[in-house]
Amino acid sequence: MGRKNSSTGREGFTLIEFISVLAILSVLIIALLTVFKPQTQLLKSKDARRKADLSVISKALEDYLNDNPCYPEESIFASCGPANTGFSPYLKIIPCDPITKKPYLYERPECQKYVIFADLGVENQNITYSGKGNYVVTSTNYRLNPIIIEAGEEIIPPSDPTATPIGSTPIPTLIMQPYGCFSGVCELRNDRCTTPNYDALDCHDKCIDPANECK
Repeated sequence: MGRKNSSTGREGFTLIEFISVLAILSVLIIALLTVFKPQTQLLKSKDARRKADLSVISKALEDYLNDNPCYPEESIFASCGPANTGFSPYLKIIPCDPITKKPYLYERPECQKYVIFADLGVENQNITYSGKGNYVVTSTNYRLNPIIIEAGEEIIPPSDPTATPIGSTPIPTLIMQPYGCFSGVCELRNDRCTTPNYDALDCHDKCIDPANECK
């Protein structure tokens, strides 16, 4: 029960009661943070932004192809912000990654094929596409299959496949799953055939030729 103030006649909190209230509030705050995980929610919102950005870029690329024989050169996306004259008016502002503030990686393996890479902060943490991102949007005629990353493995960028972190031992970076051509479609072999043996990066192009069917 609160202690009565002798000068005013009103009851006030004792020190023990005040500390008890603070303790209860602290427990409630910790419980709310545990349930709602604000950091995770923030990362999810950034992921949603990345997906929306790639969708916007994809639409602009298709609009560009309607007026041109090929998708734009990779140099168009060397920077983000106001679009340069080579990509106007299809996209007024080239989106930046909401965290790194850098442009999304855009590649054009062929005249009428493209892929855009992004790195999600919450989803797809156990996969990678060519070590360049864990989320992609591609043209309808091009597909990249994800490569599974086992727990504890570290991705080393393809540009320097021999690099290892300072003070660490070499670590196998990616599980390269064998793919094959089945009636012109690139699929995991799963011991259904022995030859030929492709990885996810070149399988789809190889499957165009019937001579490359799995045997």
